Amino acid sequence: MEPNVFTAQNLVFSYGKNRVLDGLSFSLRRGKVTTLIGANGCGKSTLFRLMTKNLKLQQGEVFVNGQALSQIRLRDFAKQAAIVHQHNTAPADLTVEKLVAYGRTPYQRFGLSQNPKEDREKVLWAMEVTNTLRHKDRQVSELSGGQ
Repeated sequence: MEPNVFTAQNLVFSYGKNRVLDGLSFSLRRGKVTTLIGANGCGKSTLFRLMTKNLKLQQGEVFVNGQALSQIRLRDFAKQAAIVHQHNTAPADLTVEKLVAYGRTPYQRFGLSQNPKEDREKVLWAMEVTNTLRHKDRQVSELSGGQ
């Protein structure tokens, strides 16, 4: 049986006196689509920020492939997970392919690719499995938020 990719245990987070998450626990399975639905302000974005090391938990723990997120170096975590928000600011001439290629940054040294051919293959693969390959030459600024 496939292990859980993300497991959250007893997550607690507040913005000042406003408690957004209070004892949240769940698991996400590899290869499954998970949808997070909730009202505005219920903590969806906060949860994503916690799961991607952009906010620090006040209580509880997130595990990635069985390892505590707090113990994973940011560079190593970036090789396992990424998030692209629906609303972003991007240079007008940034293509979809280039945006996806930013996901290869953790594999580079001093901003230089160690294996350009492999990087290109991984980028094209990622675009194919996410059904975005047809947009590779389009500018990000031309896309709708949902695209």
